[in-house]
Amino acid sequence: QPTPALDPQKPDYVCQPKYDPDFGRWITAFTKRYWTDGQTGLWGIEHWNEPWEPTSISGWEGDSERYRQLLKVLSESAKQAAPEVKILATCSIMNTEDKLLSAGTDEWIRYVDVFTDHYVVPCRCYGPRVAERWGKISGETETWGAAREVLLHQFLCQFLACGQKFINPATGDMMFQNVGPSDRPVWTPK
Repeated sequence: QPTPALDPQKPDYVCQPKYDPDFGRWITAFTKRYWTDGQTGLWGIEHWNEPWEPTSISGWEGDSERYRQLLKVLSESAKQAAPEVKILATCSIMNTEDKLLSAGTDEWIRYVDVFTDHYVVPCRCYGPRVAERWGKISGETETWGAAREVLLHQFLCQFLACGQKFINPATGDMMFQNVGPSDRPVWTPK
């Protein structure tokens, strides 16, 4: 239950630490189910999409300490099922600095295989350099700007030129959306 002083309609995305063992078992089961020796679409799990503070209503907010605790549970649980699965984090290099490096130690870096960014413009895209410093790669995992087929090539060139090793430019349904009035049909997922 949320604390009474806070909005009861706001969901709690960051369960209390007493649920960490359940979370770990779920991650292990999920990885076992979808890894299938690398023959499925699962190759990595990104930890906590955009952990901006505050996130939670329970008091376990998106703070750095809680982020690190959950990252450790996620990483150890996924690797227990399939050591080859990549753990991706933190959705921005600013989050890498805040959530991981603010601990005053680099011990938390070992739980991450791939650093991730989310639509960082080229003049601010230093994530790949930070990743290289730690012996990791960096990928752009949320590039909504490439939501049109005419922008896809631009975004591929832009982010790869900045040093990202891969990008997730859009979801399939986005390529069928319209910009402004048009006679073209709008595709809606069923």
